[in-house]
Amino acid sequence: MKSFFKQSAISMIILGGIAGSAHAMHANHHAQGGPFFAPTSHGFFVGLEALRLRPENGDLDVSITFNTAGEEGTIFTQSIKPEYHWDWRLFAGVNLGDNDDFTISWFRMRSSNSDSADFTNVADFDTRFDVLGDLLDSHVDFHVDNFYAVMGHTVYFNNPWSIRFAAGVEYAKVKSDLTVEGSRTNGDFEVTSSNSELKGWGPRGEFDINYRLMDNFALFANSSATLLSSKRKVSASDTGFDEGEDFSDEDDWSTRHVVVPKFGTRLGVSYTFGWGQAGAEGGSMVTIYGGWQVESYIHAIERLNFEGDVQDSTRTSNFGDQGLFLGVKFNSGWM
Repeated sequence: MKSFFKQSAISMIILGGIAGSAHAMHANHHAQGGPFFAPTSHGFFVGLEALRLRPENGDLDVSITFNTAGEEGTIFTQSIKPEYHWDWRLFAGVNLGDNDDFTISWFRMRSSNSDSADFTNVADFDTRFDVLGDLLDSHVDFHVDNFYAVMGHTVYFNNPWSIRFAAGVEYAKVKSDLTVEGSRTNGDFEVTSSNSELKGWGPRGEFDINYRLMDNFALFANSSATLLSSKRKVSASDTGFDEGEDFSDEDDWSTRHVVVPKFGTRLGVSYTFGWGQAGAEGGSMVTIYGGWQVESYIHAIERLNFEGDVQDSTRTSNFGDQGLFLGVKFNSGWM
């Protein structure tokens, strides 16, 4: 009986190897964020992505209006609503045999969003940072830079499935400036800004899975997690003109050492075409892919509280992004 099971297992392994060879043209070995078409013994790859992303942050309230429309107890909160912006990601690396790769990546986001409100006929309202004025203009900037380098290992099993594990190091910078400007009809105005800047690095892990379809198409899902040992700096400024006098104040509120977890997920579809001997030395491939991504930095941003001046307190909030990504990747089987 043991011999029977042993022979059956060996037979299944052999059949699996034959099936994998027969479908080698559909293999989808890849590095994080961009799939490959087929495994190659050695080679390099380079890719570029365009990302249509919207920043996500839960601390963008700029004003509260009480008892609107004459209804007792009614409260209306106005917040800046970030919109989608184009960003980009560049990555490159080398294949180290049929199953291993080394990948480096640089992601860059620059986002700017504004909002305004008119409180000329509103009697009871509060504004962020206690800014006074009949007309309120608010603005928020998000600047994100992300670098990482990982070593990955891909396992091909149970065709058409493959999985990839990777580990390495990541550096991230998340900077956000929230500014509120209030103005009055008599010419008085006040501009107050709360600035948060996080810089950190730490270990990164990745887990990817691919499902190869017919005609060189594939479905893929990528996930990543990073633990960033970071320094977060919080500062504020307050300038303006009130009752005939100029005033200006700047304050470095705090610098804290914090640990920030970061998580990311991607779902997408790819199409690959190649020339030369795919999977052999000299074979080259181009992959076009796209999908949806979500990322989150836990308690990455720290700003002044909703009420109070610079000397009061701060609160933290999560930062993330979500949106569409479109990429192209070139893989050469020669190095």
